[in-house]
Amino acid sequence: MDTPGLKKAMTTLEFLSQNKEARALYEMRKKALLDEQSALDYAEGRRKT
Repeated sequence: MDTPGLKKAMTTLEFLSQNKEARALYEMRKKALLDEQSALDYAEGRRKT
């Protein structure tokens, strides 16, 4: 269980759980990325029709 990806995720989780401002920024960025992906998926779907 000492994979680099898991180690990075655990470090990030530890940091975010200690810093409310960083957590809020993380959540905003995550939402923006999901919104962007959703818009791209929608546009691709519209193109296929």
